[in-house]
Amino acid sequence: MGTIRTRVWEATDHLNTEADVIAYLDAVLAENDPELTVAALHDVVRALGKPSMAAGLGFTAQGAAANNNPDLGSVLMVLEQLGLRFSVSPASTS
Repeated sequence: MGTIRTRVWEATDHLNTEADVIAYLDAVLAENDPELTVAALHDVVRALGKPSMAAGLGFTAQGAAANNNPDLGSVLMVLEQLGLRFSVSPASTS
């Protein structure tokens, strides 16, 4: 068998439009994983070149999470600064 070559996938390389950001965050929120959600918000902040917003999520300057569970107010603040808001919909139609 030949060698399998892989490369690192960086979310920020694919967040080029508002539609990309919305689709990414929507998919992440569907996972119901708070740590993944915070990491995704950090990806969006980095992709948009707004590192000062990362502090609101508890990230250090190096991007490491000082607190993987920021309060809801912090998450809402970052979403507002990004020009986004939470939306609620049924979890399933069954």
